[in-house]
Amino acid sequence: MVDQATQEVIEYIGLELETLLPSLDLKLPPGITGAQLLLEVLEGAPGFERDPALFSWFSVKILEAVMGNVHPDLRSELHSRIEARQGGGRPDP
Repeated sequence: MVDQATQEVIEYIGLELETLLPSLDLKLPPGITGAQLLLEVLEGAPGFERDPALFSWFSVKILEAVMGNVHPDLRSELHSRIEARQGGGRPDP
């Protein structure tokens, strides 16, 4: 469980992610928020190991993308995580 300050950061970056996804031609699964997806990366979820390093990378790259500097791997990394989330299992390495 994350502390309140971390939760606020996750909520903020999650909203930015939701704003960014259409420009990357991606959609979250129904009922999943950007914050929930990021929290699952940080803390893990059934079928997913926790990955704090990926959470940090996503956080920085999402904020950079909102400012107009989209990292070339951001779309593919998000796509992989979203696809695995929709399929209920972990992304392929």
